[in-house]
Amino acid sequence: MWGGTATFNKTESAQQIAAYIKWTDNVENYRDGSSIIFWSYLPALNDVVILSSFVDVAGTVEPAGFNDFLASPRIGDTLRVASHKELTDELEQATGYRFVFPTDTMMP
Repeated sequence: MWGGTATFNKTESAQQIAAYIKWTDNVENYRDGSSIIFWSYLPALNDVVILSSFVDVAGTVEPAGFNDFLASPRIGDTLRVASHKELTDELEQATGYRFVFPTDTMMP
C-alpha cells in the first residue's frame, strides 16, 4: 500500500476542506483511496496543524485522487509504500493526549 501522514500548516485549512469536499463528491471514481483529515495540537511546533492520512490500497504512489490535498505546501510527511500495519500504527494518539468527541445529547 502507499500512504502515510502529511502535515500542513493550519493556514491551509480552506484548501484542505475544499479538497475533502471534492474527495467526498467523487469517492465513487476512486475506490482504492482513503483519506482522514484532522486538526491537532503539535507540541514540537507549539501550534495547531492539519494532519492528513492518505492510503492507496493499490500501491500507486501519489495517485491523482490526492492531487487537491497535496497541492498545499507540506510541513512534512511520511508518505511511502508500506504495510497496512505500519500505516495504521502511525495514527496512534500521542502519550498524554486523548481524543475528545463532543456530543449534543439532551438528558431527560
